[in-house]
Amino acid sequence: MTARSDSAPPVCIIGDSHVSAYAVDADIVDLWPAVVPTPIPGLSVCRLGAQLAGTLHRASSTGGRDKALRLLDRLAPGTAVFFLFGEIDCRAHVVRRAGHDDARIPESVAGTVANYAAFLRLAKTRAEARGLGPVGVISPPPTATAPPEGARGGPIAALAGMARGRGGRLALRLLRKVFPRGRRMRAAIGYTLNYAGTPAQRRQASALFNARRRAEADALGLAFVDGHDPFLGPDGWPDPGAFWDTVHLRHAAVFRLAPGFAAQGLPNLSMAAEAAGAGTAGAGTAGARPTNGLSAPGRSGID
Repeated sequence: MTARSDSAPPVCIIGDSHVSAYAVDADIVDLWPAVVPTPIPGLSVCRLGAQLAGTLHRASSTGGRDKALRLLDRLAPGTAVFFLFGEIDCRAHVVRRAGHDDARIPESVAGTVANYAAFLRLAKTRAEARGLGPVGVISPPPTATAPPEGARGGPIAALAGMARGRGGRLALRLLRKVFPRGRRMRAAIGYTLNYAGTPAQRRQASALFNARRRAEADALGLAFVDGHDPFLGPDGWPDPGAFWDTVHLRHAAVFRLAPGFAAQGLPNLSMAAEAAGAGTAGAGTAGARPTNGLSAPGRSGID
């Protein structure tokens, strides 16, 4: 599995829905146990679902920890393994745990990163025992701004207060089920549940997560690829041209990370960019959508 292709080293990225951008444009790849090949030589991805970085250290309802560890047993020796989690945490859970208080966000981020590090220590030990490596992390892209209210089923301000409390979120989940798939109200409630705090608070959470994740990677001896800063615009906010649904990156945008992977001795993205004549600038516009047998584009997927 994940065999070497055209002299490119085998690489597998394991994560939430954000791994999809390496394989397809404006779509979400199939769930674990599928390991999905990508147009990038030697690179494959596996989506574990809506798994939080902050709960990977323990058994959870999503089963993310056990799925990730079982996948390591399936990969061929010599495969580089990178984990990509944390955007969901920064978009909602970090701010909620901080009680929507700016001053408590750094503490909430620190707790999330510490839990993630506990999992990464375990995964690194497991991977190296299997002859896998290097083992590393890709920091998640910055949490993009939610769609405006009323646009594409954007969050509903009148319901945002309910989403602050556990009981209110449960009520919203039950209400969401009343509306059929495809209805604007269903999408709006989903967005209301999947965002917490203000855009500035989410920006603070994702920037702190990236900085702490870099420091923790160094401490744990993990390879690190910055998947956050390359997707910021000149004003320091997420570059909207890099995203196709306000949350997930376009396929062309991932080539902005080619230098980061190359610095880890992994030229896979650089090879693909050169073959396509794309360079490593990684334009934020959609490229040709890879043909890989997945479902039609536009599948909703806020993990």
